[in-house]
Amino acid sequence: HCPDLDDEGSGDCTAMDNGGTCLATFVAETGVTLTDLVDSTIGSARWTVALGDVVDVAVSPYGSCVAALDRSSHVHVIRDGAIVETWPTGFTKARRLCFVPTGESLVAAGEIASDVGGAKNEVRRFTLSGDVQGVFQGHGDFIWDMSFSTDGERVATACRDRRVRLFDVIRPHYAHDIREKFNLFINVIGGSPGFRRALSLDRGHCREQ
Repeated sequence: HCPDLDDEGSGDCTAMDNGGTCLATFVAETGVTLTDLVDSTIGSARWTVALGDVVDVAVSPYGSCVAALDRSSHVHVIRDGAIVETWPTGFTKARRLCFVPTGESLVAAGEIASDVGGAKNEVRRFTLSGDVQGVFQGHGDFIWDMSFSTDGERVATACRDRRVRLFDVIRPHYAHDIREKFNLFINVIGGSPGFRRALSLDRGHCREQ
């Protein structure tokens, strides 16, 4: 992921598919590149697409599809080195993007400006053509990171409100709030099938909840 979510410029981003077979990177000078990580193709770039102002990237299994989230909160879906879909997330400021483990849909996190001041923070599930499949609310501040359970039914989110939350993406309603409150920056890094237990990284310390 990009290192600094508060910066108005775009930083370098990286994302790996859930099987560890390929790596997507964004570098401002070149754009988005998909690189193979297995067998005789290791380290070789499969393709590069010139694309600027990217804040996050995501990769479907085996790199069949890459998605790039730009500063204007639009998603660009890339297949075989060509942008095949571009659509708005509807966020005022989108911050994070990831594929469900099957690669059939995307989840994005971001802010929506409120008429009464402040902002709502949501997670949304989209088809690859940009149709909204579910909206998940409950965070009181912006979302640092997201990670799916291996069965693809739940997504864990780490927020600046110092909480990790679990959302059921199959049945779109708020699922579970991990009670322990953290005082430091956290990233969700993994979990068990169904996320009965989740792992988070808190300034280099791995926690299981």
